[in-house]
Amino acid sequence: LEALARVRADHADVSLRVAGDGPERAAILAQLDRLGLRDAVEMLGAIPHEQFVKELEAADLFVQPSVTAQDGDTEGGAPTTLLEAQACGLPILSTFHADIPNVVSHGESGLLAPERDTDALAAHLELLLEEPERWPAMGRAGRARVQQFHDTPRQVGRLEDLYLALAGESE
Repeated sequence: LEALARVRADHADVSLRVAGDGPERAAILAQLDRLGLRDAVEMLGAIPHEQFVKELEAADLFVQPSVTAQDGDTEGGAPTTLLEAQACGLPILSTFHADIPNVVSHGESGLLAPERDTDALAAHLELLLEEPERWPAMGRAGRARVQQFHDTPRQVGRLEDLYLALAGESE
């Protein structure tokens, strides 16, 4: 939200739709007020997957910065929403967190900032907003990445081949 507030001076028309809900909702609403972003951010709450896909189809960019929690929790991987957003052809704005760099190719399918680095996140958002001509290529790169590395039938086949090789039964 702080990154969004920083770019709004030059991009007053930019808006954010936030899907999801949880115990931090009140704090997020308070931050929206503090940053003067109530008119730019719509809190959708928890939504069904079908609606989430419609949100992706209507979006220009997908923003999901993740951080290590105060208790050390790192989510144990990468959010599947990043895969879904890339499968829909959206450029990604996220962070170098957990397995996200294995899912989003920095500079190709999206831009990644260090965790909790609001300056870098704002700079990446500014760059994406200033250069919308980059979005289609980034979207294609993300979709290709998902198809290559995260296609379920392909991954099942690879895993099966690995198990067979380990069992000494490779063909």
